[in-house]
Amino acid sequence: MADPTIKDQLVNDHAELYDPAILRRYFAKFDRITQHLARVAGEVEAEGKLTRTEARILGRYLTALSATFTALSWKYLMTGRAEGTPRLTFDRHESGFPVAQELMVMAVDAAQAGKHLQGMASIDPHLSGYCGRGVAWPRGSAAPARTCIRTQANVC
Repeated sequence: MADPTIKDQLVNDHAELYDPAILRRYFAKFDRITQHLARVAGEVEAEGKLTRTEARILGRYLTALSATFTALSWKYLMTGRAEGTPRLTFDRHESGFPVAQELMVMAVDAAQAGKHLQGMASIDPHLSGYCGRGVAWPRGSAAPARTCIRTQANVC
């Protein structure tokens, strides 16, 4: 049998997740881990083993890590509802983290988001069509204020 290629060696420990229930469990696990690490960092700082600066740096890192996992979870749990959607690939041996390609694709998507949003039609005409149609609100409550996200102006 031929020796495995370099690519085969690099991806040998990768696994794909595609089941929404397993994906939710995977992301919930990392959410619990990052929350626990933040508590541990606080305790270590209280013991004097971390300086205030080190604790702040660690806190920012954990916040960024948590935000990354939140963004990945939204991406895969929302797109995972359609047939043929991409599967989350992660390293099952070394770290349990998504592979670098997953993060790079997400970074490219984020970089292009502004361009895609600029090309979309405004929602203002659609919202103005709904204003004043006599929506029934629960007894004793006023209709919620409606503000356009883009212009911060009242819609109705």
